[in-house]
Amino acid sequence: MAFFSWLWQSLLYLLGYEVERDARDPSSIKIYLRTNNSSRIPLVINKDDDLTIGDLKARGILPSSDHEIIFQGRVLSDDVVLLRDCDLGNQTVIDTVRKKNSDPKKSSQNAPKTLTTLQLNSEDRGSSRSNGIFFVYCKECASLKHAKLRVRCSNCESGAIILFSDPCSWDDVLHAAKISGSCQSCDSSNVPAKFYFKCVENFHKMESIYPPLYLIKSNSRDVPCLSCGEVENPVIVFECIDRHVLCIGCFQLYSISNLNERSFLLDEENGYSLGCPLKCGHDSLIKETKHFHLLGNDQYERYMRFAAEEFVLKNGGVLCPRPNCGMGIMVKPDIRKVTCNLPEGCGFSFCKNCLNGYHISSECPAVGENDQMTCVTTLPIHDSDRARWDNSQNTLMAIQNITKPCPSCRTPTERSGGCMHMICTRAGCGFEWCWMCQDIWSRSCMGDHWFG
Repeated sequence: MAFFSWLWQSLLYLLGYEVERDARDPSSIKIYLRTNNSSRIPLVINKDDDLTIGDLKARGILPSSDHEIIFQGRVLSDDVVLLRDCDLGNQTVIDTVRKKNSDPKKSSQNAPKTLTTLQLNSEDRGSSRSNGIFFVYCKECASLKHAKLRVRCSNCESGAIILFSDPCSWDDVLHAAKISGSCQSCDSSNVPAKFYFKCVENFHKMESIYPPLYLIKSNSRDVPCLSCGEVENPVIVFECIDRHVLCIGCFQLYSISNLNERSFLLDEENGYSLGCPLKCGHDSLIKETKHFHLLGNDQYERYMRFAAEEFVLKNGGVLCPRPNCGMGIMVKPDIRKVTCNLPEGCGFSFCKNCLNGYHISSECPAVGENDQMTCVTTLPIHDSDRARWDNSQNTLMAIQNITKPCPSCRTPTERSGGCMHMICTRAGCGFEWCWMCQDIWSRSCMGDHWFG
């Protein structure tokens, strides 16, 4: 095998295609030819070469009459210019398989040479632009990037699939089983095609597959931004009737402003989302929430946390009121005592009705009573709070963090060590309670967690 590998590389070198040339050379691109046995043959091509599939076959680099060259769901004809028509990325894999009998009735009529020329947006069809332009948010690059559309068999994940028809809309691409094909690798005659998008700058990495941001479009019509009035490119186009447009910068400001005000809408169908700034109705809600990756990693984490909190509250749950916790807890309607269980939570037990530390009495403290025990905020302590001249608020937060209220008289109590058996020292109280479950001390407390 080593001899044949050397012989193949030597042949390519003599023909002017240096397989071992550094693929990082900006003037060249490295691709792989994948054969029936899944082996990959590297090939480096100069970007200035207008080589066709026929040229490569004539030079013996590609198999000729008994093989088919498959890429992007198409059998590449001999007149396809490899770099121009296929929109290849570095490390792209092209499948070469032996010819098999196919059903001519199922083949796509008047099909384009490759998926590169497809326009999934109805408004772009018939435009002067030759190639479809797609966008993803690449986590590797941490920014918005152009993407390439690719397809593979949903059974064996091979790229050696020949599509029966072309995807004509985003619906065909985003939803499974809309388009079918014949896989030449696993011999499936009618198998659903699986479309995916890859970042152009990390094309060689398998993990660089990301959901398409289909609301982001190239501003070929020079439509001004709804907010700033500037003509920017690209833009985000809302799915309202009037198709209102925001530039990416204004979309970020619009989203962060609504996030700060917690005015996103939790929709059963679309999740935690925003609609058109002009309040164009439910249809304008952003259905693919990955668009909010454009806000940046920190803001997207806030978005995800707020979405989780809104979901918990909308479905009858509560948020732990202890400072710097805020864990979401689903509780039964008839339960009043809620415990933020360890290890995920902070261990704090509180009353579901008033969000104070748990109290045995069924009546919650009146508003303003025992304010020092009330823990109603889930936000972290900000630098502005620490910089106050009057630091009484800081003292209050410290008390809330290190103490628990007596379930009977609600006196803040600090445990400095020892067992979990607490005895309230307030005059006239003397209530015996458990530090762990914040309820009356019992034999079950002795058996389960007397010493932690």
